[in-house]
Amino acid sequence: MNIQKNPQDKFLRVLTWILFIFCILVLSRYILFKGGADHFEIYLAKYDSKKMMKRGIQRANFVPFATLKYFYIIRKHYSYLVAKNILGNVIGFIPLGVLLPILFVRLQRIGKTIVVVFLISLSFETVQLLFNLGVFDVDDLILNTFGGTVGYVFYIVSKKLMYMDNAPAPAR
Repeated sequence: MNIQKNPQDKFLRVLTWILFIFCILVLSRYILFKGGADHFEIYLAKYDSKKMMKRGIQRANFVPFATLKYFYIIRKHYSYLVAKNILGNVIGFIPLGVLLPILFVRLQRIGKTIVVVFLISLSFETVQLLFNLGVFDVDDLILNTFGGTVGYVFYIVSKKLMYMDNAPAPAR
């Protein structure tokens, strides 16, 4: 039996892939390439792997909640920067929590989705550490993973709402 795929389903799948790639590009831009193209050209011109890695390790935060505690202390004087950092880390990863289980059937369980979001976040943080393109911060891993979890909750809620919409009406 030859089952034809619905062209609408194919379009939605392609659109979801485009959104996923766009999400990864936006995260890369804001996590790794904060300074823009000019800054990156200068960075590459004076790149020294050993020196960069050493500098990255010296600046890194490997202590969970240390940055968040610091943000709590400075919140009154720098509330905008604190909110921008915390919310940026959470909000930036919400789309991954939604898109991953849509794109990959194996990631439709919360644990698997969270592990993949964590690994994506860890990849970004590791690149920052190794290439000194920002600061490795374990608190960013925590916040990013939390953002992915929030996204997964949105995915589940929207799936349940769609199911309710498609459920047959009760007999009268």
